[in-house]
Amino acid sequence: MDENVARTAFHEAGHVAASHRYGWDMLGVSRSKDFSGLTESQPRRDGDAKARAWERAVICAVPSAHGGSRRCGVGDLDEVMRLVQKHGFKLSEVWDAASALWDEPGFTKNVHRIAGALIRSTSLTGDEIAELLR
Repeated sequence: MDENVARTAFHEAGHVAASHRYGWDMLGVSRSKDFSGLTESQPRRDGDAKARAWERAVICAVPSAHGGSRRCGVGDLDEVMRLVQKHGFKLSEVWDAASALWDEPGFTKNVHRIAGALIRSTSLTGDEIAELLR
């Protein structure tokens, strides 16, 4: 297995598992041959906008909070910083929340389920993701 394929798959799977944890609808996830990836999700509609922004910051930080700089996406870090500055979040609290997700029961298992499927296929639909996370 190509290490870059696995790295990209696990990175995107972290976003998927975090989005799922917050109850966001998953629309799809993909990885390309140049080792970039895209996770598409729809935030919940309940609660306030600042709560959704917090969740987005944590979702973006999850791969980095577990994997260190080897799993950081520049776009993810830019988005975390944008949300921190816009909403007055403490960066350390965003990273702590992202790190804490990895300790929740079932989170790592969900990451591995999604990553395994994304290693075998370059994309998963929302329905395929939902099936894997049942």
